[in-house]
Amino acid sequence: MKQGFQLVLAAMAAIGHGAVAAEPAPLQPGTEVRGEITSSAPLNHSDGSRSELYVVEIGERELVSFDVSGPLRAQLTLFDGEELVARSGPGESPSLALRAPRSAVYTLAVSSADATSFGPYTLSAQVVDGWDGSVLRSGTAILDWVDGSRDLPLQVDRRGMYTIDLRSDQFDTVLRISGNGVDARDDDGGDGTDSRLSVLLEPGSYTLNVAGWSGGTQGLYRLAVASRPVPDNLVQGGPLRADGAEVQGAYQGTPLRYRFELSRQRLVTIDMRSQHFDSLLVLHGNGAEHRDDDGGDGLDARLVRVLEPGAYTIEASAAMGGSGLFTLSLSSAEVPAGTGGGALAAGEARDALLLPDATDRYALTVETAGEYVIDMASGDLDSWLELFDAQGTSIASDDDSGGGLNARIRAHLAPGSYSVDASALGGDGRYRISVSGP
Repeated sequence: MKQGFQLVLAAMAAIGHGAVAAEPAPLQPGTEVRGEITSSAPLNHSDGSRSELYVVEIGERELVSFDVSGPLRAQLTLFDGEELVARSGPGESPSLALRAPRSAVYTLAVSSADATSFGPYTLSAQVVDGWDGSVLRSGTAILDWVDGSRDLPLQVDRRGMYTIDLRSDQFDTVLRISGNGVDARDDDGGDGTDSRLSVLLEPGSYTLNVAGWSGGTQGLYRLAVASRPVPDNLVQGGPLRADGAEVQGAYQGTPLRYRFELSRQRLVTIDMRSQHFDSLLVLHGNGAEHRDDDGGDGLDARLVRVLEPGAYTIEASAAMGGSGLFTLSLSSAEVPAGTGGGALAAGEARDALLLPDATDRYALTVETAGEYVIDMASGDLDSWLELFDAQGTSIASDDDSGGGLNARIRAHLAPGSYSVDASALGGDGRYRISVSGP
């Protein structure tokens, strides 16, 4: 036991100067033991925590997982002689996994998270078989270890909607799928910091990449692949009717494009909703671009615009990565008086009506260089102004510089064409917009 006692001393020295050594108990992989941290457990004088020690023999490259359950808020620390090998974070159910760098008798310390944590615990150790290198298919579930990142082959035999879940208690997961024109990535689409991809896959070969949010990722992960039939009403782009009817699409990393035409000026509302990702809408047409991220409920997107006659394209995608099913609807209505914007000139003031979730766009022509002031004032809403140059680049914006909740932009403008967007950070209703200049 001399060697074991030296290991204990080294471990306790690493845990903290002044800790009191105790005889370690043997721990066999594939078993579990019960213990308790009490006021009589060996004390770490550096922080007041207390520990119980175990010795466990692990073979080279063997993948072993340690888990603690029970009332104790604990932390796990593994040593090879005097060298710290791995440590878990403190918590109610800490876990620690590693692929052993060499065959050795290691020392495992179960410590209280702090000086006030006491209670019983159950410690389990298991050898993990890990992924055997076989091709993954629908219905596959694996438990494996990653050091940095890992590529896994996925074979799809039948067209369908595939849900791929990546879970880990030890790192913030990032999951990516690529192949056959699909390239989708997700960070936190699952529970907590777990990842989930929901993608439409055609038969063929794909690559799954398992990684962590930060570099140097190490730890156990669980990956599962499931599939279900494709919805009957799935529309992956193309013509879209402006009748308010919903169509369903599957986003998987590449924007889906839908087209529509207007024969006359209309008030258009576009809604994109998804339970799987943060929706993003981009509208192109008549030389303009409009976009929205969270204008709908929660993370859903909504665009409300007065549009002139012409052809338009809607791009449906995600703001922060992810993938999955979404619904898209397009409706149009007569334009109420005083809404939608129009032409605006220096020295002019206009009373207007801002509809819920809408943005009014004004065309501003500057003939004389100088300083211009654009004001938006309202007793109904929290005004927001944004100024764009002829290329559509935002050059100024403002919320409350006009006093109270009124917006004001003051800018030196060269002769040319500009656009002014008038919208609200909250509310809707009547407002006055004006431009003054040299």
